[in-house]
Amino acid sequence: MTSTSSPFPLFRLPHIVLSEVFNSTTPDEIIRISLCSKRAARVIKYTSSKWKKRKDLELVLQGTQPSVVQYEEISLLSVSHISEVEDQRQLENMKIGESIVPVDTSNMVTYWKDKLKGVRSVMEYVMDIFNSEIETFYITEDATSSEIHYIFQWMAKRKTAFSAGEACPLLKHLQFVFEKILNLEEMIEGLDGIKVPDDIIREYKIFPDKNISLPGGYDIKRNDGTIATVCTETHPELPITRLKIAVWPEIKLSLCSKKAGLIIRYTSKKWRNLGRLKLVLRDTEPSTVQHSDCTLLAVSDGSAMKDPRYLVDFKIGEIIVPVNISNMITYWADKLEGVGSVMEYVMDIFNSEIEVFDIKEDATSSEIHNIFQWMVERNTVFFSVDFDSGQTTSEDLNFFFQNIKTSGCLQIRGSPNRDYRNPSNSCFSSLKYFINIIDAFWLEKWHLGSLNCSIICLFNTSFSCVDMNVYLRKWKNGQAFSLLNIGFFESSDRNVDQLLDGLDSTEIPIDTRREYRSVRIYMCSKKASLIIKYTVIKWRKKPGMTLELEGTKASVLKFYDHTLLSVSDVFDRQTLGTCKMIKIGNSIVPVETKTMMTYWGNKLKGVRNGMEHVMKIFSSEVQSYTISNDLKPDEIHWLFRWMASRNIVFTDCTLHFGQATIEDLNFFFQNIRFDSKVIILGKPPDGFQMPSTSFLGYPSKSVEVYNGNWLKISDIFSIESYTILLVDTPFSSVDMNGFLKRWKCGKATTRLKVGLFYTKELNIDDVFKDIEKVEVPKETRRTFKLSYDHSLDMDGGYDIKGQDEVIATICEVVIENGIHVLFMAVWPDWSTGEESFDECI
Repeated sequence: MTSTSSPFPLFRLPHIVLSEVFNSTTPDEIIRISLCSKRAARVIKYTSSKWKKRKDLELVLQGTQPSVVQYEEISLLSVSHISEVEDQRQLENMKIGESIVPVDTSNMVTYWKDKLKGVRSVMEYVMDIFNSEIETFYITEDATSSEIHYIFQWMAKRKTAFSAGEACPLLKHLQFVFEKILNLEEMIEGLDGIKVPDDIIREYKIFPDKNISLPGGYDIKRNDGTIATVCTETHPELPITRLKIAVWPEIKLSLCSKKAGLIIRYTSKKWRNLGRLKLVLRDTEPSTVQHSDCTLLAVSDGSAMKDPRYLVDFKIGEIIVPVNISNMITYWADKLEGVGSVMEYVMDIFNSEIEVFDIKEDATSSEIHNIFQWMVERNTVFFSVDFDSGQTTSEDLNFFFQNIKTSGCLQIRGSPNRDYRNPSNSCFSSLKYFINIIDAFWLEKWHLGSLNCSIICLFNTSFSCVDMNVYLRKWKNGQAFSLLNIGFFESSDRNVDQLLDGLDSTEIPIDTRREYRSVRIYMCSKKASLIIKYTVIKWRKKPGMTLELEGTKASVLKFYDHTLLSVSDVFDRQTLGTCKMIKIGNSIVPVETKTMMTYWGNKLKGVRNGMEHVMKIFSSEVQSYTISNDLKPDEIHWLFRWMASRNIVFTDCTLHFGQATIEDLNFFFQNIRFDSKVIILGKPPDGFQMPSTSFLGYPSKSVEVYNGNWLKISDIFSIESYTILLVDTPFSSVDMNGFLKRWKCGKATTRLKVGLFYTKELNIDDVFKDIEKVEVPKETRRTFKLSYDHSLDMDGGYDIKGQDEVIATICEVVIENGIHVLFMAVWPDWSTGEESFDECI
């Protein structure tokens, strides 16, 4: 009897069991199994659900080394030229795509006569097996222009099936940094790009508070009609090119014709019920309609038209109006009519209601009246409304409370008329998440009965402690505030006995501090994260986010002095039994919820995901960095590149040279900027010299360098900081003489207010050689104020005059071990009331 059983017994298992088997394997094992036979590939593709539609596939494109397709940091298949084969014994012929090629099974390197064809075939094979797109591309410095050109053509032609609800790099924007000069025309060849004039700079919003600039470049169209701008920026002194690709929203396509609008309306499912449409209403600036954080169309008065080069007439609703296609601002004779027409046009294209309204302080009473009337006509419950009661008439306030329902968030800024009173006793009944009223004097105690939100913030209320006691009793009995998590009720009444009357309470010592952590709330659910992201305004855009990046110890993310998250290697914990599995970014990891310690298989990935997680919550960048001395070179390399990619000016940095390479230190000083305080510790690698152009040449508050024996005197000439502290320098008296001469003529440290220079020897005669000075008697003590509550006393010294007639006092101080300190203070001091100078003193 002929056997019909499979030669691979595993495939005889039921599909549900096979699915569990494949889900328990690693990504590289999945690839190895899939290459065994057509059936293996087919079974894996249709049974394994764990890997499908993930965002972790990456291409590393290299010139001299094999290019790699990987899953996170796990190499799946590599691509090399056939001439690179070294050991024939490990090779097996396998079919990848339509080609049969030799594969080294020890490391899964595939060998091709045409390496670029191999890269394409391997990418498409892996994407087919994992049912996912490659959405991250790392292009190394040794990749050739032809390889880069090929990959960009492949990306342009690929019609990606984007996952609903998730923004991927190819969808919105990509930035690459190449350590070489790129030829943009060479890369665009064959892509039918439309040249954008070099003097046209367009802004592309990538976060609510961050844009990227797109100077000139080319507009190219993908197969599905999507428009992308491709442009480059070249460093003025270094062979470094930043390549930018920004994909414009679909709203632009809908304006092309009636047919385009009709097709998008009935075919594009990606945007429906995904994110929220939002109106930002302004008077002095254009009002905007947005999807999530992406501006779709803006509305401005016709008198504001400036640059006619980008104006094209489009039909929006029933009216043909000029549209600036570089920033999608529409111009109207009647701006209010324009706002209504644009809102209805966008809602029609996206098949969705505008649910979020952000009415800015400069919106006029007539604009607010108009928008309230429009909202009532929609006959729907909105998600979030934010407006200024000071610009709203009493009639419109009552109209709003009586006729408009908000389910998510309500924020009322400003102060209404002092005689305003609201008659409605159920105006907040639909709210579930958040309410914030800045001046709530008009609220009556019975209004509290209709408040049942997760977060309630009421400031300047007229509630007495007796009023609040009534509702605390109701809360205790489950009759009020059943949804409340956090409440702030500001009142002038301070009678705690009346507030707590009849309530069983436990007094907490005044020196006991407890934190209610928004990061923990954020991790509870997607709904919690949405509420916090769009409602908590206290923390937004504050420069208090700090990363303490450690090597052997846990790295820590802080908001000022408060720890938000810690990141540790999973092998640093003996047991994970007390941890909860929580999703951070795209990864689900163990978290010790008492300490907020997170554990990762790849610590650097944990740091990156942790930073992006907290930045998303606080709508703010990580601004301060402490870089420890035990970091590995690859960790330092990664952090410096990540910081440069943020394209912002940071505040503070404490850098331990540690194991940093010369190349990475050069990159750090030349590509990253700080505007507050920089501390540099440790000894740099042998041969390192301060680059001629660095962030030290930009204005800042303080620069401190310890172990400064690697410095040259010329390094300090360009430091543009208020305070400079240089310890253990090799500077001689002659060096300091040269420095003072340059300072006098305005060619060194022009912003300096206070400087301390530690040297091993100092001869005052040599220091002031050929410099006109006025000696101050030693018994003369002068006080140099650094700030309101800090000052320095100077006994004697020498006064010298610099550029613009400013006076500097220089004193010599000898401290322990015979170390000489040259102290320099530039008048006037803080007494003028300007910025303080006590950062490093």
